[in-house]
Amino acid sequence: MSDRQEQEELLALLSEIEYREKYSRLDFTFPETGKYARDKYPEAMKLFAAGAKYNERGYVASNRSGKSFSAAFETALHLTGLYPSWWEGKRFDKPILAWVVGVSATAMIDSVQKHLLGPRHEEGTGLIPKKMIEGEPTSKPQVPGARQMFYCKHFDKNGRQDGLSVCTFKTHEQGIDSFMGAAIDWVHFDEEPPRDIYTECLTRTATTQGHVVATFTPLHGVSEVYKMFCPNLKIPENNEASKYRFCIGKKWDGEIPHLSLEEQARMRDSFAPWELTARTEGMPTLGAGAVFPVAEEDVVCDPIDLPLHWPRFAGFDVGWKRTACAWFAYDQTNDVIYLYGEYYRGYAEASIHAEAIKARGKWIPIAIDPASNTPTQKDGDKLFVEYHNMGLNICKADNAVTAGILDMLQRFSTGRLKVFKTCVNFLNEFRMYQYDKDGRIRKQDDHLMDAARYGIRTGFKIKQVIPEEFDDSYYEDSSGKRDPLTGY
Repeated sequence: MSDRQEQEELLALLSEIEYREKYSRLDFTFPETGKYARDKYPEAMKLFAAGAKYNERGYVASNRSGKSFSAAFETALHLTGLYPSWWEGKRFDKPILAWVVGVSATAMIDSVQKHLLGPRHEEGTGLIPKKMIEGEPTSKPQVPGARQMFYCKHFDKNGRQDGLSVCTFKTHEQGIDSFMGAAIDWVHFDEEPPRDIYTECLTRTATTQGHVVATFTPLHGVSEVYKMFCPNLKIPENNEASKYRFCIGKKWDGEIPHLSLEEQARMRDSFAPWELTARTEGMPTLGAGAVFPVAEEDVVCDPIDLPLHWPRFAGFDVGWKRTACAWFAYDQTNDVIYLYGEYYRGYAEASIHAEAIKARGKWIPIAIDPASNTPTQKDGDKLFVEYHNMGLNICKADNAVTAGILDMLQRFSTGRLKVFKTCVNFLNEFRMYQYDKDGRIRKQDDHLMDAARYGIRTGFKIKQVIPEEFDDSYYEDSSGKRDPLTGY
């Protein structure tokens, strides 16, 4: 073979490689080695693998973390059937009907539509190989550049084409009626959907044993969909949001292959202060600022044995939709207050609440919501009198809101107010307790916050060491090592 022939063959080979890299991008995504290797995207790999067990998955993460692209990659695999050898997740053994759902058609043009098909003038350069796109994708009326649907060749595990998959781009703007009726195999929500659209799409996958994946940055605060994937208002530590639901997260905690530290710094500088947590950590934007701007890890502690000589007190917030009580123990030597127990229940009669609270120690003095001393809408009686007559050791709390919050903040900030990690409802409210843009505290899901404020503000006036007559019942056994009020 002459040098010229060798050069021609080399050029042809290079041209073929260039063509494949451009129009068969799926083959080069998440390789074993290199800058964008699979091991550099562990969150995406966990998301994929979880599909073998969970029909609902969420990737709730920071901006530019690769969440939308990762889900688009999985969408492309399901549409084509071209699963790589390393794939451990969900596999469809037939052509599928898929929906890709975004906020608006315009927003999807440069996000998930581009990931799948490529730019409008270069379709076939996305994750769906050009040779796999059957015909011309249809356009969305009155939205220049937006696609409505496309057909994709599907191949079985033996490499034989066995039909066409269909992918439809849908938007929240279309309203819930447009999501009714169909049976769908796969739904990818690119950005957070309204709850009704999410559940409607989930219903569409019920008869097909289909899957739903939602990828979003929680810029809309603690929404219903966010709480479905993050029930404790943060990514579950074991990634299991429920028996049926998986969630993974990603924050800017170092250089990301496709997002350098320099680029992260530039973007941080452009974000509004109240956006930073959501955009860089994947935690919800809740308002203009936290009421208690302290790190949760500096507040939470493991449960400890509570000595008998530590005084106790409690705070009590009453209400029909939610009644809450928080119990405290005071370490006088170190001037540290421990919030060690909580009661959190709604839609129950006062007698039910009273019995549950007395079971934690009827001798413990309780600072109750002063509003309980006003007639109730139900029958004109005063809850304060009712609870007193039921045997609770109560007094009216000091309801100075600003002063109470300042008391709590000073103790949180100096490590003199600790919360047992078992008080999960308190910690949920702690994470959501925010000022709005007008500087007012958001009055939502704050019952334990109010109860704690009553206790902290009034507790030093009413605190009490366990009376001698309760000593025998105070312990679960004679060893004096277990406190039945806390379980520790």
